[in-house]
Amino acid sequence: MALSGMAVLVIDVQRYYTELTSPLVTFTETLYPGGTDYLQRRLDTVVIPNIKRILAAARNSDVPIIYARLCGIRDDRGDLHRNFREFDHSAYKQAGIHVYPLANEPLAGVDLRVAPLPGDTIIDKTSYSAFHATGLHQMLHSMDIKQLVITGLTTSQCVNSTARAASDYDYITHMVGDAQADYELSDHNAALYASEPITGRTVSTSDVLSLLTAHSERS
Repeated sequence: MALSGMAVLVIDVQRYYTELTSPLVTFTETLYPGGTDYLQRRLDTVVIPNIKRILAAARNSDVPIIYARLCGIRDDRGDLHRNFREFDHSAYKQAGIHVYPLANEPLAGVDLRVAPLPGDTIIDKTSYSAFHATGLHQMLHSMDIKQLVITGLTTSQCVNSTARAASDYDYITHMVGDAQADYELSDHNAALYASEPITGRTVSTSDVLSLLTAHSERS
């Protein structure tokens, strides 16, 4: 894993996923009691701490950091991918709430524990892949980025879709298994296993930190 031309990508680690009182979490719990328990535990005890460590090391090594946020632009959420749009409409019909925030709403923001700093890049998306209709590929190309360290959630959905799209664009991808989360451990593991032929061997936070720390010490 060479450092040259690398960027860190943080996918959908947003407040409406990570805060227990958010409409998405409360509505999901209404439908599937206990359905977010594993995800929340993993975020709090594994994923958020590991992303924090990766971000700190990346900043020390001047590695660009890019945040992708899933959120709506139109008030009716009609610009979201069909699956997100239908789930949001169902929540509004049943409970009078929108589970996916608009881009300008506080819950669309990145979790404060791993919040962007000045100089970091934020892109908004309305579908699974961070490459879909966002200009991300053009941005990375202009920055001469060749490889991506991929973190965030959920592993089987937006993370996996983004990593596969990145591979199609010829980026080297590093799926950081212990800096990603899904609703169930089985879904997380299955997604990583299924994507390895396309996105490469799953790496750990320690692997990423070893590379970034070594580079920082040589600089």
